[in-house]
Amino acid sequence: VGCVYLTHPGVPAYMGVNEFGVSLCCFAFDDGSKNPDGCPVNAICREVLAKPTLAEAVAYLKSVPSALPEGYILQDGSAGVVVETSSCPDYAKQCVVHHIPVGSFAVETNDPVYHECMQANPLCDPPNGCP
Repeated sequence: VGCVYLTHPGVPAYMGVNEFGVSLCCFAFDDGSKNPDGCPVNAICREVLAKPTLAEAVAYLKSVPSALPEGYILQDGSAGVVVETSSCPDYAKQCVVHHIPVGSFAVETNDPVYHECMQANPLCDPPNGCP
């Protein structure tokens, strides 16, 4: 699958668009969770961009255990989704998919928006301040 990747030194291919029009943008979360047996986020991004359809890309994100929590915005020109994943095994859902209504837009930050269980790392949020 042909792709155009966005990259910078030390972080290969973490956003882009493939020849089928599936595009990916990602945002790191910090809910304090890490999964040493999970797949690295950059490898997940490359595999997502190898999928020919948005449905296959989302199915892959729902199936793969992630090493770190991450938010992804994907679209294919006709539909869009926000996928928020966590590496915390304590959550009832590891992955939450939010469909973006046609004709609207998505807002995503480095904090989870749609994952009800996931919260930002309390060690780095006010009023505690960052260590």
